Amino acid sequence: MKRFKSKPSYIILVAAVVFVAGFIILGRFTGKIQTVGNRGDFNIETEFSRLKTAGPNLFNSFLSSADDIIKRGGISGGEEIVRKAFSRLQLDLVECHHLMHVLGHEAVDYYEQDADKIARHVSAFCEHGYQHGAEAEMYGFSKQGGSYEPLRKFCEAVRNYNAGELCYKGVGHSALSETLDVQRAIQICEKIVPDTQKSDREYCYQGIFNDLTNKVSGIDSDTGMTLSGPPLMKLPSTPIDYCASLKEPYRHSCIFELGGHMHTVANGNHTGALLECLKGDHDKALVEECIRAVSAIIAQKFFVQTKDTGTVTVTKNKLVDSWGTVYRRAYILGVAGELAEAQRWGARTNLTGFCQGFSDPEDATYCLQFDRQ
Repeated sequence: MKRFKSKPSYIILVAAVVFVAGFIILGRFTGKIQTVGNRGDFNIETEFSRLKTAGPNLFNSFLSSADDIIKRGGISGGEEIVRKAFSRLQLDLVECHHLMHVLGHEAVDYYEQDADKIARHVSAFCEHGYQHGAEAEMYGFSKQGGSYEPLRKFCEAVRNYNAGELCYKGVGHSALSETLDVQRAIQICEKIVPDTQKSDREYCYQGIFNDLTNKVSGIDSDTGMTLSGPPLMKLPSTPIDYCASLKEPYRHSCIFELGGHMHTVANGNHTGALLECLKGDHDKALVEECIRAVSAIIAQKFFVQTKDTGTVTVTKNKLVDSWGTVYRRAYILGVAGELAEAQRWGARTNLTGFCQGFSDPEDATYCLQFDRQ
């Protein structure tokens, strides 16, 4: 099977979750996808049960069986398994995102680069993981062919099914993986995406800094798994200092994504990660964005820690009680927005209880507006 990003080893240990939430940029799934695999012996419930018992966790079992699942059940079969596993909390949010990433990569080959067929599966499910993987793979095919037109046609096809959907974050992933140089990766984004498509360009930049988060944390961007050896890249300073050194629009995209690395810097301590946002003398807007990004990762961390209980449960960090309204609301937006998206995709969370934990009634009301369960 031809792939332009090397296939990950499926025996690497699962890493700590490090990637920033994309809940603010939502897509609307309207495409109709195939629901029947290539053979009649593929049954979703049977496959799901088999994967649950095939290894230490369903994530690893799916990765090791991905080729076989797609061969027998198609991309749709793989997607249905991932959706079922997520709704039953057999996958956390990051695992779900990365499995959809893998399906996106494989869909390009499975559908023989047919943009329309690939685009039918695009949705916001698990933070657009499928679309990002497909874009990264289409970038490779387009580059090899000497024209980015196939990639642009894929974006057009995506918007035929999802009006207003953003494109090219997966290109940002690939651009940094290819160059290991932020400035060169930015040049690739700006070469492919016209300056008239400002939002798409920023989405491509986010892909760069999302991949940078993974690179400096020693994480494989496609699978979320640890890589052997030292990190491929290093930051010259703290994450917020590095982002502050950049010009706009890169600064915003940087802090939106690099907030995830602050958990690595803080050795996984939630309070320490939030305090990273307060280091140095930075403008309030940048600090606010940093808190929101870190808080979204906090929600993802709790997802991993509590998914076996049947309900994703986030405990409010006491540090935020000492903050002013703007920073408290940034924290709420990060956590509640992430929990709301998990609910939207079928998971149970304690979002209502989390919101009721705020002593300020206005904070609680602000938080509860995200509750969709």
